Amino acid sequence: MIYSKKKIINIGCIVKTHGVQGELVLRLSPGYNSSLLNKVKWCFINIRQKPVPFKILEASEGSTSDVILELQDIQNKPEAEKYLNYDISIERETAIRKGKTENINLLLGYQIYNNGNLIGTIEDIENTGKQFLFVLNDGTLLPAHDDLIEKIEDRKKIVFMQLPEGLI
Repeated sequence: MIYSKKKIINIGCIVKTHGVQGELVLRLSPGYNSSLLNKVKWCFINIRQKPVPFKILEASEGSTSDVILELQDIQNKPEAEKYLNYDISIERETAIRKGKTENINLLLGYQIYNNGNLIGTIEDIENTGKQFLFVLNDGTLLPAHDDLIEKIEDRKKIVFMQLPEGLI
C-alpha cells in the first residue's frame, strides 16, 4: 500500500542506536509524547522521501523526549546504523491524544472556532520554549493551552476554543 503525506505524520528522527540488537533511539519532535507509540503497531522510516513500513516489536521510553524502538527486520547494530538521521512517521489515524494538547502536532490542519465563529485553520505549531502557539493560515498566533480549549472533534478536525476577549 502506498501512503500519502496526508495519511502519515512525522513524529521525530532516529538519532542513534541502542545496544547491539539493532534498537534505534527515536527523538520525538516537540509536541509529541512517548505515549503516542503505545498502540501503534507500524511506523514508517522515510527513505529517499518515501515512507517504508516497519513493524514495531517494542517501544520503550528512553528519556524525556526519546523512545527506544525495536523494529522487525533490523536485528543488529550495523543494520540499525543505516537508518541514523532518518525521519519516522506513523499513520495519522492511529495517533491518539490523551489530553487536549498532548501530542499537539496532531492538530495540524484542524479548524479553530471561538464562540461558534471560524477563526482559521492550524497551519503550524510554534514552540516558544515556554508554550506552544497555533499558527493559523492568516498568520494569527493563538496560545495552545488546555485551559483555552473547550473540546476537540477529531472526526471533523475542529478545535473549539474559549479565547479571552481582545486576544484576536
